[in-house]
This record gives sequence, C-alpha cells and structure tokens, in this order.
Amino acid sequence: MPVVVRTHGGLGNQLFQLLFARLFAAERGERLYQIHDLNYPHRFTQSDELPYEAPAGWMRALSAARLPKIAARLGAKREWIALPGVTLLDGYFQSSRDYARFSPQAVASALADLRLDLAIPGEKLYPFGVHLRLGDFFADRAAAIAHVQSRMAAIPRGAALLTNDEALLSSPELAPLLAEREAHVVTTAGMKSEDVLRTFCRFGAIDGNNSTLLFWASVLGDTDASFDDPRLAETQALLRATLAGEKA
Repeated sequence: MPVVVRTHGGLGNQLFQLLFARLFAAERGERLYQIHDLNYPHRFTQSDELPYEAPAGWMRALSAARLPKIAARLGAKREWIALPGVTLLDGYFQSSRDYARFSPQAVASALADLRLDLAIPGEKLYPFGVHLRLGDFFADRAAAIAHVQSRMAAIPRGAALLTNDEALLSSPELAPLLAEREAHVVTTAGMKSEDVLRTFCRFGAIDGNNSTLLFWASVLGDTDASFDDPRLAETQALLRATLAGEKA
C-alpha cells in the first residue's frame, strides 16, 4: 500500500518528516510519495535537493483532507492514518518515540542517505559559533535586540555569529556590542536553506536557540549543539547515539 507524506515548513521540519516517511515506507516495503504544503504563513518551499516522487491525483486529494491532523485533534496518538489503498503521513515527527520504533540499523542507513542527498561536508572550518535566530521569530525589533544583548553577554570573545537578520547586528544598538566582544558575522544572507545547513556543519560547536536546522547540523554534521526543548534534546540524543553505535 503506497505511503504519502505531506511535508510543510522549512528544511529543518522537512527533514524530520522525510526521515520518518522513508523509514516508515521502507519498513513496509512500500513506495513513498511526497506532497509539499505551502499553505502556511512562512510559505517555505520544498527542498530541491531531496529526491521525491509526486503521487497520483486521488492520493493528492486524500492528503489535502489532512485526515491525520484531524485524527490527532480528536485524540489519536500517531500522525499517520491507513486508508484503503494508501497510508497518509501528516505531522512533525520530532519525537524520539517516532524513531525508537525502527531498528538502529535502519535509522542509521536513512540518516546516511540524507547526508549524501545534502552533500554534508566533513571538514570543520570554525571551532565555535553562535546562532541568533531572529527576524519574525520575535514580536518586534526591541525584543530581538534584547535577545541578542542577553546572548552576547555569555559568549566567548571572538565568536563567529550566524543569523537570519544580519542587518540588525549592524544596527547602532548592536554594532558596538559586537565590536567590544570582537565577534564577527559568518554571512549566510541570500543562501538557500541547504547551504545554511552546510555552513552550520562547518562548525565544531554552535550555541543556538532550538533551531531545527541547527538540530540537523548536530545530527548529520556532528556539530556540537544543545537544545532547551526537551523533545528536540531527546530526539537528538537518540539519533546521535544511533549513529555512534553504527560507527563503533
């Protein structure tokens, strides 16, 4: 029975959705199809580096009904639903429970495939960086500035900075602080998400704030990063342990 995954969100979210979908379909020996949903405020586009196959019209229509989402609101404990002739996947798949159900060998193999798909680099160019996730993740400019000021107070002198709002770091409020801390920006402006991910992977360690893109740099690129979000922290520990076990 074919499997259809409905991806949504940016590259970080798509990688969770595709990893689970690939494992789910492979476990059942079924063909995997993918649809990307743009009906979200950010309208993040589908990655053009991750191979996929589009489903037939009738499967697209069923996926558009968002039945797994409806079932979840009614109390279902899983983010997929089996119908006659097709299984629909539609969720975030960020919990460690989502991946603990598969064999470590299958998970490690699927992660290796993602590394190849995204051409994850192995060489580290920077020892330490700070990821400042800004932009519309804050209610207003003042809140974003306050966040940068609080983060900068705790970082080592000379740290490299990565952000999705480089103009803000050049503002009169923040530029003197960066100069005092001898911090410098590693520019990612204009990069597509896959290139930002590969840049993250060039760091030995990054101090971040729960970015899913940084999550994947920590798993696929072995960049040292920690997460305050318990769900992300647990899933990171599981996936990194799985990869370490395969290398041992």
